[in-house]
Amino acid sequence: GQSIKNSTTTSLSDDEEGSCEGVRNSLARASSRQRGGRKTSSPRALERIAMERTPSGKSTGSRLSEESLSRLSSSPCDRPSHLMLPPWPQRNEAVFLAHTGYLCYLEMDPTRLTPDDICHLLLEIFSRAGLPPEIDSARLKRFILAVREHMYDNPYHNWTHVFDVTQTTYAFARRAGTLARISEWDRFALLAAALCHDLEHPGVSSPFIAKAGAVFSGAFKDVLLEKHHALRAFEVMVDRDVGLLEGLSTAQYYNFRKTVTDCILATDMTKHAIYLGHLNEAIAGRGAATKEGLPAPEVDTQLEMEFMIKCADISNVLKPFDV
Repeated sequence: GQSIKNSTTTSLSDDEEGSCEGVRNSLARASSRQRGGRKTSSPRALERIAMERTPSGKSTGSRLSEESLSRLSSSPCDRPSHLMLPPWPQRNEAVFLAHTGYLCYLEMDPTRLTPDDICHLLLEIFSRAGLPPEIDSARLKRFILAVREHMYDNPYHNWTHVFDVTQTTYAFARRAGTLARISEWDRFALLAAALCHDLEHPGVSSPFIAKAGAVFSGAFKDVLLEKHHALRAFEVMVDRDVGLLEGLSTAQYYNFRKTVTDCILATDMTKHAIYLGHLNEAIAGRGAATKEGLPAPEVDTQLEMEFMIKCADISNVLKPFDV
């Protein structure tokens, strides 16, 4: 998803369009920006693409190489068959206890947390939401670590951001009563989607990538980054060293996959007007029912979940200014 606040998105000038040199220059401009007094670093993924050379040793010129694409696209063919996960970190009890009280509120400030602190608070969020009995804590810990390992060190779209969106999604869903109305698997799908909604985000927008090279932009359809996030999320989940979804039937797996994927795709800001239309229809339907003294029509569960994660992804404007 794209952020309203602290966005690091940039674009190519006309004379740079489609040029790998242009990607490097644009990334250099992005990296010179500062956030909170710290210089930002170039997004690893696109920087690596921009510096990529063909097997012959020659520059790829104005188009990205197929080799680069295979490394960063959703295709698992050139990826390792398993992950190398670090051990589960020790918990800082003082930090943990100081922040668990904020999990249901918008006052949570994730920028004050270390990456290890975030792991423990994510585990607590999933636990409080109520996990399906098939998902044990050992598998959930491996999943959290795997997502952490796949987040790039971007100024904004990073490990801190996905925790922020997951915690905010949990707060919205808890306080709106959504978690009480949906099934255990839908609760897990909603939070898993929030955690993975920006998996392997390169730190720039889909239009930027489309201008950076036709080969890369052709890997997906009209939701380039969001589709990549969703596809990679399930490659991580089913990795043999994570095994998050072991034991699910084929029908359960595909139902879960559809729910998570639709939630992640909802963060695509090019679909914003469509979701506003759905929201206006729901408001109008409830208003008409109230006038006629009829029960308010129920909102589709999947659509409600998509609204939760979408709103959480752009929720910075709702939070206290210091957060």
